[in-house]
Amino acid sequence: MLFILSGGIQTGKTRWLMCLIEELSALGATCHGVVSPGIWCKSIAADGSTSFEKLGIEAMLLPQGERLTFARRCDLASGDGEYDSSWQSMQAGLGWVIPDAAIEMVNRHFDGLEQESAYVGGQRQCTLTELQRHATVEYGQSAVERVAAEKQIQAANQSYAHNRGLLVVDELGKLELTGGGFTSALRRLEAGPSMLYGSALAVVRNRLLEQGREVGQVPGAEQALKSRVESMLGELAQVWGGAELIAPDAHGVQRVISAVISGYNLITM
Repeated sequence: MLFILSGGIQTGKTRWLMCLIEELSALGATCHGVVSPGIWCKSIAADGSTSFEKLGIEAMLLPQGERLTFARRCDLASGDGEYDSSWQSMQAGLGWVIPDAAIEMVNRHFDGLEQESAYVGGQRQCTLTELQRHATVEYGQSAVERVAAEKQIQAANQSYAHNRGLLVVDELGKLELTGGGFTSALRRLEAGPSMLYGSALAVVRNRLLEQGREVGQVPGAEQALKSRVESMLGELAQVWGGAELIAPDAHGVQRVISAVISGYNLITM
């Protein structure tokens, strides 16, 4: 199952996601991917009231927990001169300055997940595509070959049962929808379930889902992006056995935990 976590800006999506990761860990499930917590500064006003200002964004790589400085607010980065006009984030006109090197580090992490998915316990695992081919073509011609295929698929499903997990992508946005950003993360989503995880969760802002206005104020561009979002989510839903929109609330936690803990059979015959 693919879960789409959506909400407005600063509605607690990442905090909710961090709590979900902790709950899944306590249940023996591992999250793989990236979560993007904010970098906040606390300030106290003259009247004693407290407020928090978001200065930047980190990228926390899962499951290791390694944290990278990922983005800075545009006004801060511009004031320090710490930006390059050729960077993807600058070209796209985002509200955050993201060095291309930071994006590449996250992409390399997802590339590593691809290798881990292929080799579990030191042994190469069949991909979903390979299993489908074996079941429908290579082993479909005789009873002996059919039994061999069933045993292989059963072994693959049993292997996955001991590697329950959740693929996390925080977040999919304008860069990913225009061929940039977390390209390797999108490839992992497009590949579907693996031996490391049977469900996935991608963070997408409400604004992008409902109005498609991240490109700008040109109606044609808005509609094109909205169509791209709908097309992408439709394609991903097919490879994940469905997609469900969730909010950062208790019900969302229950839905994700239920899917992850129940496991996922890669293929049946």
